[in-house]
Amino acid sequence: MMRAIWRQQQGFTLIELLIVVAIIGILAGIAVPRISESLDSAKVNSCQSNRAAIESAAELYRFKESEYPENVETLVSAGYFRKEPKCPSGGTYSIHQTTGAVTCDATGHN
Repeated sequence: MMRAIWRQQQGFTLIELLIVVAIIGILAGIAVPRISESLDSAKVNSCQSNRAAIESAAELYRFKESEYPENVETLVSAGYFRKEPKCPSGGTYSIHQTTGAVTCDATGHN
């Protein structure tokens, strides 16, 4: 009896396959935007961490030199960084000469 039932069921029907494909499509439609948002958020957080490190180094530079550095390259050449911090979105960091505030020109990073 079991063999007879098993022989009759030899695969999935077209409807079953379409339902599975539709479910996978819905799940992908939900997951892909969330992953993209997470990546963007990680880039912004990394940029904020870089800016905080640059601001700290700029303050140390100011205490030693009595003025803020002109740019991040100055901090690298003075030994405050081994290499220049890079914005993960390709932005450029700049240091305000009177306040020492660090900004990034990448959209949404300030």
